[in-house]
Amino acid sequence: MTVVDVTAAYSHIMGCERSVAEAISSAIDRLRNKQPSLAHAVQQLMDSDTTTPNIFRLLPLPILRSLGMDCRHGIPLVAASRIWWTGAEAFDDLADGQYDAESTGISAGQAAVASAACLGIIPLTVLDETRTANAIGSRWVQEFVETSLQAAEGQLNDVTPASGPISWENVMQTYAGKNGAAYARDAAMAAYVAGADRSVADGWRTFGRLFGVLRQLVNDRSAVSAQSDEDLANGTGTLLLAVAFEEARRNSDVAELTSLRIAALTDSEARIALANRFRSAPVVANYNFRIGVLHQILRNLLETLMPSCRERDLMRWMLDISKETAKLQDEDYVR
Repeated sequence: MTVVDVTAAYSHIMGCERSVAEAISSAIDRLRNKQPSLAHAVQQLMDSDTTTPNIFRLLPLPILRSLGMDCRHGIPLVAASRIWWTGAEAFDDLADGQYDAESTGISAGQAAVASAACLGIIPLTVLDETRTANAIGSRWVQEFVETSLQAAEGQLNDVTPASGPISWENVMQTYAGKNGAAYARDAAMAAYVAGADRSVADGWRTFGRLFGVLRQLVNDRSAVSAQSDEDLANGTGTLLLAVAFEEARRNSDVAELTSLRIAALTDSEARIALANRFRSAPVVANYNFRIGVLHQILRNLLETLMPSCRERDLMRWMLDISKETAKLQDEDYVR
């Protein structure tokens, strides 16, 4: 297997991070003129966002480069998206009861208002201030509104209290909305900014939606122990849990798994038992196989959408590293 060096492409894209940060800072500075309290709260959320810098959230930039555009044309889009993501993550923490007011520096109430602004009007003002062409500006509003609604639907499904069995298909719909919609928006908008037609933008939207699902699967592996796994404690319907229910149906013990899922909401020992169910050989094999299928679909889409170039090599690497990080490993859920 040939190893492709993506260092140059990676460094070029990550080198745009400073311009993105400057665009965000300018947007917050404009807020300070008339809404200083809001500007302060938004700044606190942005400063506490530990997910950046992040090559995966810079997705529009390699897409633009592959379509013959300079990265600077995508800076406003990435800045607006970064603000949206910060609002989404703060809102997610608030919904899960995981918001840390002390480390963020603002109360939960202040964070709720600021996150709503980040999820709504502030990203729209970022592109408006860039004097974006009318056609692209109206397209951004349409994309932003539609995907925000999809994300809201996915988030609502995500915080629905644990109850009965779940399926892979239903959870995929939740993931495609909760995480996939924003990546789909950014990928499609990058294509439009580059002057691509609707069919090309639709192809990138499909890629972005599935890429967002893969990145959510990476996030699902972030817990270091069963006791600290927020998904188990919150009863979140994950794709891993859906695979476990598939196996339970084959073994006719759906009722036992359902009871264990509900008990895990309040009982750390039940969380450990549930995590052990996830580590059974059939569940691991099925789960990792499905991740491999998703990865291959994305690789095939990438070959269709992007010509041979160093950005495509970078995107391949992004897919490969995401797949490997998302897969269940032997050391997962070490007690």
